[in-house]
Amino acid sequence: MRQWEADSWAAGLKPADVIRRAGAHVARLALRLTRPGQRVLILAGKGNNGADARSPIFSNANPR
Repeated sequence: MRQWEADSWAAGLKPADVIRRAGAHVARLALRLTRPGQRVLILAGKGNNGADARSPIFSNANPR
């Protein structure tokens, strides 16, 4: 993971862009695996994992 991050930053990707992409992938998967009205719980550990879990893209999938 550290190597991937180093390569990503060296390629010009910004952490906020990576977080948005991660959130979008989680949102698409959650929408594919659930039915309308069902809820999804995402648990995140310490560090930057919390930023991924709070990604604006994911929160826009179901604005409640």
